Amino acid sequence: MSSATAATIPSKSTSGTTSSGAARVLDPPVGVKVLGGILAGCLGMVLITATALISLGDLKDRGEGIHDVSMVTVSRLETIRRLYLQTRIDAFADDMLATGDGDAEHVAYVADVKAMEEAIAQFGKLSLTAAQRSALDHVDKVWTTYTGIVGGKLLQVARTGNKDAYIQLRDTEVKPLAKEMNSAMDQLVDAVDEQTKAVLAQNTSTYNSARIETIAVFLLSSLVALALG
Repeated sequence: MSSATAATIPSKSTSGTTSSGAARVLDPPVGVKVLGGILAGCLGMVLITATALISLGDLKDRGEGIHDVSMVTVSRLETIRRLYLQTRIDAFADDMLATGDGDAEHVAYVADVKAMEEAIAQFGKLSLTAAQRSALDHVDKVWTTYTGIVGGKLLQVARTGNKDAYIQLRDTEVKPLAKEMNSAMDQLVDAVDEQTKAVLAQNTSTYNSARIETIAVFLLSSLVALALG
């Protein structure tokens, strides 16, 4: 046998070994394929679970935001509106029935004013948007002017019994302020409504994103499992 022929024999053996190893890598045994498919499925379930938990956490945070807006803010807003109406009723009773600061009607009016001021202050402690803060400042400003007249010179005129002077002061100064107060309250209501809609929209967006991410992870995991299987 020639030296050239002898040299070719190891070369063929090496080539055959390499081809056999590559075949084993490209076409692993059935057991390895099954195990790979199971591991891919398990990994996919872990990824899906993790994605779902993260999404649920985001939804929980959004839910708390909705609670702050829909429950706390709206509840305190309704308290302000209720106290304002109650103050107007008691102010009229004070004008018509009370004759001194110690009378029940005047005491009720003073208590209403204090409660209203406290409600405005409590509302101001919330995390408000710029529109809400502006509307609340308007409410507070008008309210201060309104109570200054109603509990001041209007009440004094009422206690003198001068009906004509009372009606003129009420129509020229008090009624315009009451109208402005209602307008300021409407602005505050609209600002709260806008924030509520924005939070709901964000919550919907978070839900949609979570659903897409979960589906994407599921499909990717399924493709990997099929490829290994």
